Amino acid sequence: MSERTDAGEIVSTAYAATRPHPVNPDEHPYQVITDGDGNKHLLDLSAHTSLPRRKKGRPVVRDAASFTAYVNRHTTAGTEIYADATSTEVVAILDGNGDTAPGWGDHRVSLGLVQPPAWKAWNRLSGQMVDQQTFAEHIENRLVDIVKPTGADMLELAQTFQATKSAAFDSSQRLSTGEVQLSYKEQVDAKGGKSGRMDIPETFELGLIPFEGAKAYRVVARFRYRLHESVLRVGFVLERPEDVLRAAFDDVLDAIRTGVPDGVPIFHGQPG
Repeated sequence: MSERTDAGEIVSTAYAATRPHPVNPDEHPYQVITDGDGNKHLLDLSAHTSLPRRKKGRPVVRDAASFTAYVNRHTTAGTEIYADATSTEVVAILDGNGDTAPGWGDHRVSLGLVQPPAWKAWNRLSGQMVDQQTFAEHIENRLVDIVKPTGADMLELAQTFQATKSAAFDSSQRLSTGEVQLSYKEQVDAKGGKSGRMDIPETFELGLIPFEGAKAYRVVARFRYRLHESVLRVGFVLERPEDVLRAAFDDVLDAIRTGVPDGVPIFHGQPG
């Protein structure tokens, strides 16, 4: 064999050894390089290919319809869903561990539920005792959320609170209807002013949407009042809002269970 042929074969062998080669099972392209000490390394060339070698990502959606649409578009044999009622979060691992083969687990979609402004506004004031003006303004601003008593009745109550914000309240009594009647005297001059009474309902009902994209739920609010040195403080307490949130989350999960492909498992908890 001639020296020219030997040199050609050596060059061809060396060139072949340094060209990109796929690594099964993902057809992962790499190139063998040698550093100054003679050590060989694999150079990842996947970022320079025309298309990614597999799907991955972690998008966040805001409603059940978007969540199921994404899962349906990218579901695989290893797709699995985790639902955590405590954090009200749902996560789908699209390339999870299947029955017969492991998955990479780095293609996920999360459902990040958002509480609407109305839900936040009522929960923020729940349990607080405020002055009449503050309470009246809240009622007027959120009148659309009140379903019982009527909006006209609640507006009248709010206006009464505003009209008597400088009155002196001296007594209260509970009526047979469950309402509370407050007695007051308006201070017109040094000789006093006219007396009056105000009837406050024991409870009122709200129609609130706990999560954007969900339906409205009935929420009961119980009136609170406090008399101290003729000054009236009023407020309300929402009855068990945590139960409403849990019911809303369960309904969201039911919608997901119905919307995703049959056979996709749903686990209660968080993914690893």
